[in-house]
Amino acid sequence: MDSNAQVAAERLRSRKPVPKPVPAYLPAAGSPLTVPRDLYEAVQKAPRILVEDFVLPIRSGRAWRAPAGSIVRISTPEGPQVGDLNIWNAHNPRERFWASRTKQLHASHVTTHDRLWSCLPYMRPLVTIIADSLSWYGEDEHGGRVHDLLGTRCDPYINTVLSGQTYDFHCHSNLTRAVAPFGLNESDVHDVINLFQVTGLDEKGRYFMNPCPAEAGDHIEFLAEQDVLMALSTCPGGDLSLWGFGSDSEKEMIKCCRPLKVEVFRLEDETLLSNGGWKPAETSQYQGKHGMHVPASVNSIAKGRMDEVLMKQAGARGKRTSTTREPKEHTPTADAPLADPDWEDAFAEVIEPASTYVKKYMSQYDPSHDWSHIQRVYKLAMLILDKENESETPSRPQYNGVIVTLGVLLHDVGDHKYLLPGQDSTTLVRDVLLESGCPVELAEKVQDLVLHVSFSTEKKSPKKVLKKIAHIPELAIVQDADRLDALGAVGIGRCFTFGGAKMSRRGLSGCVDHFEEKLELLEGMMKTETGRQLARERTERLKIFRGWWESETQGLS
Repeated sequence: MDSNAQVAAERLRSRKPVPKPVPAYLPAAGSPLTVPRDLYEAVQKAPRILVEDFVLPIRSGRAWRAPAGSIVRISTPEGPQVGDLNIWNAHNPRERFWASRTKQLHASHVTTHDRLWSCLPYMRPLVTIIADSLSWYGEDEHGGRVHDLLGTRCDPYINTVLSGQTYDFHCHSNLTRAVAPFGLNESDVHDVINLFQVTGLDEKGRYFMNPCPAEAGDHIEFLAEQDVLMALSTCPGGDLSLWGFGSDSEKEMIKCCRPLKVEVFRLEDETLLSNGGWKPAETSQYQGKHGMHVPASVNSIAKGRMDEVLMKQAGARGKRTSTTREPKEHTPTADAPLADPDWEDAFAEVIEPASTYVKKYMSQYDPSHDWSHIQRVYKLAMLILDKENESETPSRPQYNGVIVTLGVLLHDVGDHKYLLPGQDSTTLVRDVLLESGCPVELAEKVQDLVLHVSFSTEKKSPKKVLKKIAHIPELAIVQDADRLDALGAVGIGRCFTFGGAKMSRRGLSGCVDHFEEKLELLEGMMKTETGRQLARERTERLKIFRGWWESETQGLS
C-alpha cells in the first residue's frame, strides 16, 4: 500500500461517527415554504371548469399559459411516458423554474404539497403540486423515486459527447420549438422537472434512470401560484424502458413512446382561494443591494435639475455659446463604484448647455423625434427609475439618475436616421458633453450608452446589448422609456408622422405594417419590470388600432 493510500485508510479509521443528518433548509412559522394543506386539499377536491385541454403527441413539445389560481393537470392517457416540464413567469421569462433550489427546499423528487420555486432574485413559488397519483411509489429497492429534479432534459449536445452522433429527438429540442411562438428561444429553456420519471444515485453517486411506473390515467396536478408559462416535452425516450444513445437505440426507443395529456381548469367557486387567505406569490422580501449603494442625492439632483430645465423648455435662458470649456479630470474611487459624487456638481454645470444644444439639434428632426419626444421619454424614464429603485427585488441594480437623465437627453443625438454629413455618431455625444465641462469618464459612459439604445442596434446584436446593460444598467431604463414612447396612442401618432417624413412611398398601410414589423415586438424587449408593465397596455392599444384599420380597409389592395 502506498503512502497516500495508507494515509487515507488511517484517516477513514479515525474519522468520528457522523450523526444522522437533518434537512438543511427548515422553514420558520409563516414561511411560504409551508403549504396550508387544508386549503390546498379543498382546492384539489373542489368543482372545476375545463378551460383548455390537448394531447401532446409522442416526441413533441408544446407551451401554454395558465393564470394564477388555475389548476394544471398532466396525465398519461395511454400508459407510461416521461415528460420534461419547464415553467416561467408568464410576463417575465427571466423568472423561471429553479430545480436546484427546489430540491434543496423540498427533496430531490417532489410530490403533493411540494412547490416548484423560481430563480433569483424572485425566489417565489411558481406552482404547488396538489395531486400526485404516483405518490405511493416512495423509494424502490435501488433508491429510485419518481418526479425527478436530480437530472435535466436530454439534449442534442450531450448526445454528440456520448455517441458522436447528431439528431434532434431530444426534450431540449422539443422545448425550444415549443416556446418559439411565445417569443422565447433556446437560451430560455432551463432545467426541468422530469415528470413520471424514476431516478436516483447508485452506490458511487452516479445518476440512473428506471422505467416509468405510470399506467393509463396516472396524473400530477399543479396550482398556479402566479401567471405562468409552461412548456412540456413528451420525452423521445418514452417510458425509458429502452433507453440508450446512438441511432440504433433511437430506433428502438420509439417503440415505448406514448402521448401526454394537458388540462387547464379554473375553480367553479372563484372565491375559494381568496376566502382561504390565498394570494398570488410575492417575490422575495430581501431589501438589500448586496452592499452596493448610490447616494440618494445623485438621483434627486438629476431629477430636480432636469425638471427645472424642462419647465423652462431648455434654452429659454439664452443661446448656446461656442466657448469650449476644459473637461474635468475624473479619477474613480473604490467607495463610489457606480458614480463619483463629484458628478452631482458636473451635472448641475452640464445640464443647461447640453439641453440647449439638444433642443437646437433636434429642431432639424420631424415631429416624431423632436424636443417633445425627449420630454415624454424623460417623464417615462423618471417613472421607471423611481419604481425600480423603490423595488424590493434584491438583484436589481441601484440606477444612477445622472446617467439616466443625460442618456435620455442625448439618446437621439447622432441618430443614423437624421445624421448630417460629416458628423461622427460615435463621438458626437461625448464631444457635446466635454464641451459643456463634463468629466471625461461620465461623457464617455453616456456616449457608450447612447450608441446602444436603438432598436436596430439590439436586433443586430442582442447579446452585445445585454452585455452592455450589465456594464451600464441605466441603458435598460433609457431603452425602455424610449420604446414606450413608440407604443400606445403617442406611438401611433409618431409612426404616421415618421412615415410621412421618411417612408412616404409606403403610404398609410406601410405605417400600419410597421406595427407588426417593429412596434409590437418592443414589449418583449423591455428590460425592466416597470417597462414591461407599461408596455403591455400600450401594445394592446396598438393592436386594437390595427384591428380597426384592418376592418376599415378590408378588401382593398
